[in-house]
Amino acid sequence: MGPLPRRAPATVHNISAPASQRRHRLHREPTRAKFDDLVDDFADAFEAHGPPTPYAEHRIDTGDHAPIAVPPYQLNATKKQLLKEEVEKMIQAQVIEECDSPWAAPIVLIPKKDGSMHQKSTIGS
Repeated sequence: MGPLPRRAPATVHNISAPASQRRHRLHREPTRAKFDDLVDDFADAFEAHGPPTPYAEHRIDTGDHAPIAVPPYQLNATKKQLLKEEVEKMIQAQVIEECDSPWAAPIVLIPKKDGSMHQKSTIGS
């Protein structure tokens, strides 16, 4: 028996989208329909905007490992402006917040099929 197929992770971004736009890999139609119904019934649980939850706090114990700081990748002026706008949108939506930390990871812009850009942090890559 071979390895299990890799599945797309369920994220707020792809769960909160309308059912017609969700990018999940539930290949069997009855399972997909049940999933879409479940997510639609509890859509408020997947809201991508609003204040952060007071119910979860995360800490990563790095022991005595020194902070890792990778400098940002160079971007042309257009991509730099796009990234700046996207970061500002996430700050306004309270998805991220500014911080002063010795830890740093660059963000890469990945072109989508429609020509727009998707941003991804390289943390853990």
